[in-house]
This record gives sequence, C-alpha cells and structure tokens, in this order.
Amino acid sequence: MSSEYAKGLRELADFVELHPEFGEPYQYEFNVFGTDKNALTKFVQASGNVMKDTDDNFFFVTKKFSGGVRLNFNVRHENICEKVEIGRKIVPAREETVLPAQPEHEEIQYSWKCPTILGEAS
Repeated sequence: MSSEYAKGLRELADFVELHPEFGEPYQYEFNVFGTDKNALTKFVQASGNVMKDTDDNFFFVTKKFSGGVRLNFNVRHENICEKVEIGRKIVPAREETVLPAQPEHEEIQYSWKCPTILGEAS
C-alpha cells in the first residue's frame, strides 16, 4: 500500500508541476497515526529534525518539507503520555437551559444540478 500511495503522491506532484494554471492544492498537511512510543521513535529517527506539539487528543511530531508541506505523526495522548494532575479549578454553576418549542413546519430541500463535463453527467 505505501508504495502505491507514494506513487500517487508523485503523480500528483507531476500533475501540479505540469499544470500551474490550476493553482496549488489546498492540502499541505498530511497525517499518519501510530499507537505507541516505539512507532513515534522510529518516525523521529527516520525524519531527522522534527517539531513536537500536542492538541486535545494527540501528541504529534511534524516533519517539514519544501513548499510548506508537512507530515504529522500522531499518537493518542493516552498511548504515549502520562496524565498528570496540575491543579484544580472551580467551575461555576449554571442554570438549566431549555430550548423553546418549535411547531412542525415545512422546509425547502435543495439538491445540486451540475452541468455536464465533456459529455458526461457530473
């Protein structure tokens, strides 16, 4: 699978290079996912210089390539990090919120009718 995926990326790069009139793809960031520290360590060793970061769910390292392209290697916090209590905070009480009633009603539903391209329906 990896060799086919890499082949597809090369084909995409060739197409982008051959056809600058279409602009650059919006997607510059790719994500792969690992399950443990061993997998993360192998990625870092293979990548050389990486930046590390975290978000609400994942610890990840980023390998940067030319043109702003990035490859993130992600591992869930619970698989690699230790959860440490750093303090406590008081969460203020809040009153119950009730959504107002809504009577039955009709809504217009839409679909998209697109033009044919090169004689085929799209």
